[in-house]
Amino acid sequence: LWYILTIAICLFTLWSLDTNILPLWLKMTLDSSSGILFGISILFIIGDVPRIMNWLSDNLPANSLTHKAVINYRFRTMLFSVIGIAIGSVYVIINIYYGVNGHFVWYIAMASYYVCLNLMKSYILIHERKYQIVHDENAEIKAYFHTGIMLLFTAMIMIGVVAATIKERANTTSSKIFIYIVSIYTFYKFAMAVLNLKTALKQKSYLVRAIRDICFADALMSMLHLEIVLLNSYTTGTNQNMVFFNSITGLTICISCLTIGLIMIATYVKNKKLSLDSAKTQV
Repeated sequence: LWYILTIAICLFTLWSLDTNILPLWLKMTLDSSSGILFGISILFIIGDVPRIMNWLSDNLPANSLTHKAVINYRFRTMLFSVIGIAIGSVYVIINIYYGVNGHFVWYIAMASYYVCLNLMKSYILIHERKYQIVHDENAEIKAYFHTGIMLLFTAMIMIGVVAATIKERANTTSSKIFIYIVSIYTFYKFAMAVLNLKTALKQKSYLVRAIRDICFADALMSMLHLEIVLLNSYTTGTNQNMVFFNSITGLTICISCLTIGLIMIATYVKNKKLSLDSAKTQV
């Protein structure tokens, strides 16, 4: 019932964006309520998923692909990454379409960002394939390191894009269907990222951790994308409050993505140092 209520309020909020029936303060109240319900729903999902996974593990055939996906976290992570790349590719095309039609550079920039994330995921999947043939842990952590560098440079580029987009804000009103798409994508990405981030940190596999870090960076930037789309639909012309909110959120999210990349690089350096110290001790 809670999920149904959340979906209903979110859909009503999105519907109200394209109408003039409701006053602006009520639209903003509905938007805030949707955000709160969204956050609480994620907490509920985190609690419900383990029970669902246990039920699936007990009831699915032992030799099935789905059973393997349920019981093998590494395999499940890589499987969902392939699905995520497919979904992300469709999302890229949608952003390009609305960006070109609306002459809004932000949508094009986000499409480019998601392309970079898909390339990072593909890079990790290639190394996962190699790892299944030859279990080389050094190659695994190097791939983690390289992904951290790619994420770091991507986040640095996005800082400039966010700054330019906020400063030279386009007067573009997003269509209702595009707002639906961005909202659903953000909900899906953020829920999955939060759900799996803690579990991924416990994994010894650096390839699994790399995938989860990429997904978390994806979820963070999707939140900013949703905020810009929603606020752009609420207002017309130059709005100082909107510029302020976008600036704060954009700066925070870009710094968070930079931090993720730096942590990945620092983890590699620390691991490399420990390996060298261990080698010297053995000698």
